[in-house]
Amino acid sequence: LLGPSLLVCAVVDRGARSRNLYLPSNRSGWWDWHTGQWLSGGQHVTVQAPLHMVPLFAAAGSMVPLAEAATHAALDGGRYRWLRLFPCPGDGWRSEYTWVEDDGLSEVSCGTGAMRITCELQGSSAALALSTHVQVHNNWSPPFDTVRVLLPSGEKRPLTICTRMTRAPSENVRDEASKVTEDCNDNEGNGGKSGAGLLAFVLEAYSPDHAGNDIDGCSWGLPAAVWQSE
Repeated sequence: LLGPSLLVCAVVDRGARSRNLYLPSNRSGWWDWHTGQWLSGGQHVTVQAPLHMVPLFAAAGSMVPLAEAATHAALDGGRYRWLRLFPCPGDGWRSEYTWVEDDGLSEVSCGTGAMRITCELQGSSAALALSTHVQVHNNWSPPFDTVRVLLPSGEKRPLTICTRMTRAPSENVRDEASKVTEDCNDNEGNGGKSGAGLLAFVLEAYSPDHAGNDIDGCSWGLPAAVWQSE
């Protein structure tokens, strides 16, 4: 396991082009990162392992932000962000994920700017809902203005995205915000967009290019800050 959300299945046998593996038992199952297929936990499976692709699975209920390959989070590789969602099946579930964007150099405690993005994903057997709270510290603006949201190809439920933005006037990111904006949109098709002025969340169609570790030359580079599933 790579953190609580990702299962990396290394292939170490010479000439092997497939891999037998065990998916750990959990309540919600696993999504194949590359094919977008959902599989239940607690079973042995055989997956393809060509030279260009490492077998990788994401726990259902997890959210994984992706960024361009960079030495710093927002300085030299921060033009784009993607958010891959891996919903749970069924009803009555909720998961939450938070990550922080900054200039990649300064300490927030010194009064520099930052952005905290909290995403809550929940759903039923009929629909999915993503609520995002973008909290801006010291009026800092990231070098990107859009987060592209991706669902697995095997996920057919419609997704609604609601975005809420607050601006924190003091040095503490957690302080009460002085300004709040909110926007919601139903994203049942391609191109659905929800934004609150500074940052927009856009639902994109799944394609094979989105399945691998590299998207338009961009590798997934943001570690999990907070991951919780209830």
